[in-house]
Amino acid sequence: MYRFFIFFTIFACTLPALTVNGIVQNVNNSHISFVIIQVPSSKRWTIADEFGHFTIKCDVGDSLLFNRYGYHQTYAIIKNRANLLITLNNNPILLDRVESVSKLLSSTHFSKTYETDSAYNGNISSIFNQIPNAQLRTYGGLASNATLSIDGGPGSHTKVVYEGIDITSPQNGETDVSQLPPDIISSIAVATQPGVLFGSGTTDGIIYLGNSREQTAISFSKGSWGRTSWSASTFNHFPNLKIQTAFGQRSAKDNYKVTWREKSYDRKNNHFNQTYVTSSLAGSINQRLLANGVFFYSSQKRGVAGQIYSPSLEAKRKDELMLLALNTTYLFSSGFITGSIQTRQSDEKYIDPNYNIDSRHKLEKYSLKLKAQARFNNTISLYFQGNSETEKIISSETNSHSRKNLSSFISSKINIQNSITIQPTIRLDNIGNDYNALTYNMDIIWQQTDHLKYIISGGNSFRAPTFNDMYWTPGGNTDLKPEKAIKLMTVTSWRKNEQYFDLTFRYIESKDLIQWIPGDNIWSPENIAETVRKSLSASGSISISTYTISGFTTRLWTRDLQQNKALRYAPELSGNIIVSVKLKKFTAGISGCFTGTRIAMYNFPDDKMLPSHFIPSLFIQKNFKIFKHPLSINLAADNILDTQFETILGYPEPGRSFYFSISIKQ
Repeated sequence: MYRFFIFFTIFACTLPALTVNGIVQNVNNSHISFVIIQVPSSKRWTIADEFGHFTIKCDVGDSLLFNRYGYHQTYAIIKNRANLLITLNNNPILLDRVESVSKLLSSTHFSKTYETDSAYNGNISSIFNQIPNAQLRTYGGLASNATLSIDGGPGSHTKVVYEGIDITSPQNGETDVSQLPPDIISSIAVATQPGVLFGSGTTDGIIYLGNSREQTAISFSKGSWGRTSWSASTFNHFPNLKIQTAFGQRSAKDNYKVTWREKSYDRKNNHFNQTYVTSSLAGSINQRLLANGVFFYSSQKRGVAGQIYSPSLEAKRKDELMLLALNTTYLFSSGFITGSIQTRQSDEKYIDPNYNIDSRHKLEKYSLKLKAQARFNNTISLYFQGNSETEKIISSETNSHSRKNLSSFISSKINIQNSITIQPTIRLDNIGNDYNALTYNMDIIWQQTDHLKYIISGGNSFRAPTFNDMYWTPGGNTDLKPEKAIKLMTVTSWRKNEQYFDLTFRYIESKDLIQWIPGDNIWSPENIAETVRKSLSASGSISISTYTISGFTTRLWTRDLQQNKALRYAPELSGNIIVSVKLKKFTAGISGCFTGTRIAMYNFPDDKMLPSHFIPSLFIQKNFKIFKHPLSINLAADNILDTQFETILGYPEPGRSFYFSISIKQ
């Protein structure tokens, strides 16, 4: 390994100093899609996405060249780390008119984009804990399932998308984010409005995971409980093509000690091992024709430790996940047309010899998408998308089934006096010829000043029954109806350079929720549950000299109308704070995540509660140069108070732990 490191550094090139994020828009503050951005000095280039957002690496003092069919070229000079807002019109823009702003996405479908740096911590919770209103629910350690909940709702009401691919399981409607290595996640964009872009299962929001790390690098990490990982990546860019490839391995014993009823136990059969590979490419055939693709594959083997009071010592899981997407875009002066082919395939196997369980689930999902956008007079734009999806399952518990889902939606964006934007959207879904759903949404945005914006958003959403809901043996119910919800949201948003403040209120009312209830010796799902949820969240970031303070706090009100109680696992109060300092050679910080008391299980006469907990963590990153190439060493300590806590009743999380990582980049 040492010789390989030396060989790698001798033949590596210099890493650009900055990663610049930005957005390209027109004079009416509407985003411009698929702009080509170049760094002439280094021959690096990238293409903005359909929302105008781009990420590119360059040095301070570099010029960026912006090209888009139908627009004149524009240059911008990079002076600092601030994000860029670039405006294009029929005349070239003078460089002194380039404005620095902190927002990354102008589309109102996104509330905030969070940049991630997983190098200092092998725990994926460090990535998702920064999202306001969200809770990561795990079953203890790296080996366990991990699902995301927003506003106290179930994991099946939050859609997770990786590089444009819907990775939510059609079997249970949830996403196990533990299958995604932290190294392949560079940013998280959160959309909390009704999910007209992805239809079923988006009541609470959509989590967009991106991977824009264009680098050649090698990294290695070691941590408590036998946690070890390594990864290697290569990046090559040519005049009209760029390719990024990464692969790696993660493993852990996770045999940490826990305390239960004043006794100490070792967490057994909690091991984890994963290998993965991912690759992406992007190219421009000419100024009007673009193409890109992404591939991801992982294989995991893990023990299933079970609940602490009912351990499972021999249960095992093996999971395979494959994602693939190919996209082609044709540009015209006032819009674009994009055709996409996507697939999600998984193979899951669960074995427990003690209970004679041998369960297997094979899932396939194929999607064809056609998207088009046209803009008229910089005032009105139309967006259309049509989807055809085929879902298949072969399962020992549901047998073999398939269904075809068809959907289409149209959205209009109307600019009024350059300060008010109205965005109505309507969507129609046909799920397996059994369910039809009409969903709608209306956004009203008032850009009062360059820094202050107000948003009012309202609409409805639905969740179709999953394969498990309909066909699980025994108990499946093919007569289920889709779940329904209505939602209202208001946002007050302030941005200036790297500083921001958001105040968000959300109201969600759901009915016909699918709930499994006991019957004649079996459990079966029924459309019986109704809930009401309200949340008030404040989030922000402020920089003072070399220090940055960021975080959020959320007050949540929930009610299960059947039980007349708060929803399970929905804390009234939650929050997160990160204080960091950046100097020339190192970055250091402390973070703290708070989760309030919540109901874990309804009972009579008393409910089972999970107590509140506060989990502080520390990290430090030291940067060096070896053979003129960047080398970073990272140290981290999680749960430094060694707090015993659970996110799911009976599944304790690890106590105090330490991590070390080293990374060398091209």
